[in-house]
Amino acid sequence: MMKQEPSPWFLQFSFLHFLRAPLTADTSEF
Repeated sequence: MMKQEPSPWFLQFSFLHFLRAPLTADTSEF
């Protein structure tokens, strides 16, 4: 599952979600 390929979209999505998690309190979705 841990592939060594460039995933900018995945990194951005994870980063944005991580930032939005505490803001929107959407930890359940995480």
